[in-house]
Amino acid sequence: MVALPPRSVGLVVVESSTSALLVLSAILGNSLLLVSLYRKPRLKSSTGILIAALAMTDLLNAFIPGALFWSSLTKGKMSLNNFSCQISGFFMHFLTYASMTTMALTAINRYVCVLKPNVSKKAFSYHRSMLYIACLWVFVAVVVFLPIVSGSSTFASNPVMAACAMKFTTRNAEIGYTFFIVAFFVVCCLIIISVCYFRVSRFIRHHNINTTSQLSMQEINLTKALFVLVFTFAALWIPAFLMVVLSRLVLKAKLPRQFVLVVPYVIHLSSALNPWIYGVMCPVVRNKMKKTLFVWKGRGSTVSVGPEITVARSLEPARPTSEITTHVSVLPNVTS
Repeated sequence: MVALPPRSVGLVVVESSTSALLVLSAILGNSLLLVSLYRKPRLKSSTGILIAALAMTDLLNAFIPGALFWSSLTKGKMSLNNFSCQISGFFMHFLTYASMTTMALTAINRYVCVLKPNVSKKAFSYHRSMLYIACLWVFVAVVVFLPIVSGSSTFASNPVMAACAMKFTTRNAEIGYTFFIVAFFVVCCLIIISVCYFRVSRFIRHHNINTTSQLSMQEINLTKALFVLVFTFAALWIPAFLMVVLSRLVLKAKLPRQFVLVVPYVIHLSSALNPWIYGVMCPVVRNKMKKTLFVWKGRGSTVSVGPEITVARSLEPARPTSEITTHVSVLPNVTS
């Protein structure tokens, strides 16, 4: 059992409440997103699979490292035994790196689907997309396990971060591993993402001028949602990784606790924001998430659907009358 640094009562209340809000929001949002993707046939595409993979990493992050983070900040101590700390530490690192590589793969998917539609059906078929994700995640698991298996590091309780993090046995191992993580999972992934979305955004601008293009509004909206997601991810993670480099390689123990605590907060804030970005930016995902949520809330009740018809029609692209009628007929009742 490892005690956290002394804190005032007010700080305990703020940290425990904000961490609980982030973890619960991530669990609710990503669960809702996964159910919506499963229940919407139009979303069962290669991009839908990648979005589901991202949601799964965020959901697992909330359940495993997130639960420890909230519990530690609330109780003022880390009560995990060594085995549980190894599990939590592994998932914190694995899920973080898996999210980054999956976002890079999603950017490549958007590039191929938008600019090379004839190639995308073969290159990003359902089974190949699953294979890409599996290979990426196996690679990430090896990267996380390798220093543990080699004996150069272990997962240990870090009371300043309120999380189980890697603790290296030698300075050289810490420097080498940190530089590899930053170079591959941050710099390389961000370069891939930036190049792909720059080309895609330029193509979409051309599409808006040339109305004869065959690019669908669903592809455009989905691409915009993923672009906002990546922008948010970069805005959160670049400062966080700068903090990791400073704390591990430069300033070590000299950094104040509030700065070090930025890293786990950013991890859980990213997990909490991601599903709501899809829900706001992509009409197809948004409407399905809305309908799924109303089914959960209003099951067994009888209510009017008038406001929801207006919202659905105003947010979605124009559809044939028969399709709109079918869509409206299954909307649940949400007012008493």
